[in-house]
Amino acid sequence: MISVIIPVLNGEKGIKKSLQSIMNQSYKNIEIVVIDNGSIDNTVKIIKELQEIDNRIKLFVSKLKGVSNARNLGLEKSMGDYIMFVDADDTIDENMLTRMLKIIKSEKCDIVKCGFKLIQRTHEIDCCLKEGKKKFDKEFWGEFFSTYNYNQVWSQLINRKICKGVTFNSNVSMAEDYLFNYYLYKKANSIYVMELPFYNYYYNESGMNYNKDINKIIKKIKDILYVCKELSKSEQNYRLLINNRLIYEILPHIRDVFLNEQFKIEQLDFLFNDKFYKESLKDVSYKYNFKKYFLAFLLKKKKYKMLKYFFKLNDSIKRWLRK
Repeated sequence: MISVIIPVLNGEKGIKKSLQSIMNQSYKNIEIVVIDNGSIDNTVKIIKELQEIDNRIKLFVSKLKGVSNARNLGLEKSMGDYIMFVDADDTIDENMLTRMLKIIKSEKCDIVKCGFKLIQRTHEIDCCLKEGKKKFDKEFWGEFFSTYNYNQVWSQLINRKICKGVTFNSNVSMAEDYLFNYYLYKKANSIYVMELPFYNYYYNESGMNYNKDINKIIKKIKDILYVCKELSKSEQNYRLLINNRLIYEILPHIRDVFLNEQFKIEQLDFLFNDKFYKESLKDVSYKYNFKKYFLAFLLKKKKYKMLKYFFKLNDSIKRWLRK
């Protein structure tokens, strides 16, 4: 049996479509484990209505807030031999489970990961990796630490055996997928990558506007810093890649705080005075992303006024182009 785990919080707009895509899978031996994280809209009502149609849907309520706690409860309550995570506003193609289960058995691997469709209001983009079975060797970990290819906990089918002892860090609300995958992959023998985009990721276009909650933005930066520090402790051989990853990951959130009128530079003292952050700035390389390298250079030189001007100009251009 396959357990499909779906954490949800106020997901009335997308949860029905998401659940129906799972209910309609060609592979039928599944349980659909929905973890409500304290919804105050019609989410629970919609789930209960679908439960009357399909008794494979199991609804649990997480007393502890946060997507990490919800997913951990899903792992605890699920009974399947294989695990899959789906976000409440996304959908999966009807043959996804059939095809992935066939691969995980025929290739004798612990994880199968497929591509995904990035779906925006006006267009779709297929995001796929090269097909094939991969060992967790030096080449793989180099890719893991230097790209975004393995960030997502969704779009993969996981053998439950390797999930034992692996949980989501409930103190982290940003990059928790990335950290979970790291510990998961460390226990696995191999992963098979399917090029086909079976997972449909619906991009929230409101994310194109900068986040206006200073405390939430700063929490994201702290989380990314924590995750990269944790990875660096275990993976000294990949220090340069992880250091680059830190800087490139936090830049969009630094942009958000700099664009906020209530922001004061002292609010980032925890970052600017951090030894790991300072060492990471020294290691930033232009070969991964020249634009971000330039922004990192401004951070390194403490050219904060220039950085703020750049972010404002860039934001104005984007807004003009969207008109």
